[in-house]
Amino acid sequence: MPRRARRIPRPARLLLATAGRAREALALAVALSALAALMTLVVTSVKHQAACARAPAWAGRVGEARPRIALVTLADGGGPAAAAHSSGARSFGGVLALQTASFAAYARMHAYANLDASDVLSPEWRENESLEGADSYLGASWYKIAAVRRALFGNGGHEYDWVLWHDADTLLANARLPLETLLPTGEGPGDGGPHFIVSEDAGGFNAGVWLARRSEWTDGFLEEWWGMRDEYARGRGDTKSGDNDALKALLARTLGGADAARVGVLPQCAFNSYYTSRALLPRTYGEAKMRARAVLRWLRTGQRTFYAPGDLLVHFAGVDDKAAAMRDMAASLARV
Repeated sequence: MPRRARRIPRPARLLLATAGRAREALALAVALSALAALMTLVVTSVKHQAACARAPAWAGRVGEARPRIALVTLADGGGPAAAAHSSGARSFGGVLALQTASFAAYARMHAYANLDASDVLSPEWRENESLEGADSYLGASWYKIAAVRRALFGNGGHEYDWVLWHDADTLLANARLPLETLLPTGEGPGDGGPHFIVSEDAGGFNAGVWLARRSEWTDGFLEEWWGMRDEYARGRGDTKSGDNDALKALLARTLGGADAARVGVLPQCAFNSYYTSRALLPRTYGEAKMRARAVLRWLRTGQRTFYAPGDLLVHFAGVDDKAAAMRDMAASLARV
């Protein structure tokens, strides 16, 4: 005779049914939580993208008493005797020529000055200017401070009201966006609003692109930043110069003190979007690391790191073969 199947006791059946319903409820709760998190992330991302396109609260309207604006950069391969001041294995050689055309056209369109300050890297300039503490061990990136101070305060009577500093590894991508949309209202250097405007990437404040206003406060701020070189400067062979770490420390002190209102912080996409290749898989360890940090940042805050059409410029921060990447991006922008 066939064996009769053993009946599961009623209490066990109830327990199994309850466990099944609990698993279903848990799965539903997890799915709903994931959906809520995704919706929150989407809403945050949409708000962040809107902030990228929206002028900051302090900005004025284009056409109001326009300030004199200069675009300033330099490169360790772009000026007389500059090649001796390499900031490490990641050379900027050749990048200045690649970005010059885009910024020159932008300057002509909006009546800005477009200045190559690579001469501040030369021993002759440092000697003529008696630049205190301009030691030969400093990476080229530190000299951006001297270049901007010259444009703001010591340019032979041709000082500018605002300077956009941009590292040489940048390309202007959207010439239709005037810088005035990022600047405070007012006609003079002593008016309200921030005097130093910067953005943050996944690792904090970035010294590659920023705006500085001609004022006594800015002069003191830049002088203090320059004075931090002995503590933060790195030696030859390092791909970083240390100026960015110094700026982070200085901004942390400033934002925690009485002068916090002098610093304006914009979304990175406003004027400092980063480059990443169009390849599905990262081609280098550095690119993989940057992509991973960008994804984590997006999941955490909804903020975008990399360039999207419509952004003002593209910054090739952390890219090893900068010249090749800039040529590739310039060709892509030309097709738009």
